[in-house]
Amino acid sequence: LQLKSAAHKQRLIEYLIKYNIFVRDVSQTEFLKRHCIRITIGTCEQMEYVQKVIISFIEEIYNGAYCFS
Repeated sequence: LQLKSAAHKQRLIEYLIKYNIFVRDVSQTEFLKRHCIRITIGTCEQMEYVQKVIISFIEEIYNGAYCFS
């Protein structure tokens, strides 16, 4: 995922950690753009869970405003 700013990225990382979702900050990776995190998901059930948490993040923290690039 690429977010609009470092602040948005950090806020999402902190939010995901609250739900036991751990991601990798790959902003420093040469081939990726700034403000990126990597999510590796193993099963469809895990993907659905992560998707629900990210949607709740957007709704709860940003009142439904899109914070991704």
